[in-house]
Amino acid sequence: MESYTSTAASVPTDQISAGNIRSVIQWLPLAVSYPDAVKPREHMAVASMLGGWMLRYGHTHAGHSVAHILGARCGIPHGYACAYALPWVLEFNAPALPEKTAAVGRMFGCSFTGAETPQQAGMAVRQAVIAFRDETLRLRPISGFAERPDDGMLDWMAAEIEMELFQAFNPRRMKKEDARIILENIFS
Repeated sequence: MESYTSTAASVPTDQISAGNIRSVIQWLPLAVSYPDAVKPREHMAVASMLGGWMLRYGHTHAGHSVAHILGARCGIPHGYACAYALPWVLEFNAPALPEKTAAVGRMFGCSFTGAETPQQAGMAVRQAVIAFRDETLRLRPISGFAERPDDGMLDWMAAEIEMELFQAFNPRRMKKEDARIILENIFS
């Protein structure tokens, strides 16, 4: 989803990323529910490879910026940190990418009338991705890794996120204040 919504995205990366998002939505729940089933694992192995490939061509964005800081400051494993950060960053970026945000939402089963504001579409996508993460995949909650940092640490983390490398590929500039809100939401 990050390569699909980054400033480095292009027509070829969009086609690969969109197909990969659909594949993960279809096959990851089966791989989680049936860990010995070969076919879901095969599809997820391909999705993992394509996701890694898109790191080179479509890049990541503030989703990884937030995840890097969550990992470094709170000891949260990288994949989990990305899963906690991404829904909120997709919502944050919705005003800069309303069409792509809606496209991601439709992949997750959201219906849009066309009258939604980018913020409303972003909220719907955030909720759909969180539902997929928490209800479908039953991902371990962030509290299983770390308690909410104190206000001073949250301020420090937000400042680090603002300066983090992958902000360069975010479609909307994330300032310290924006990052702080995202962190508060992640830990709420």
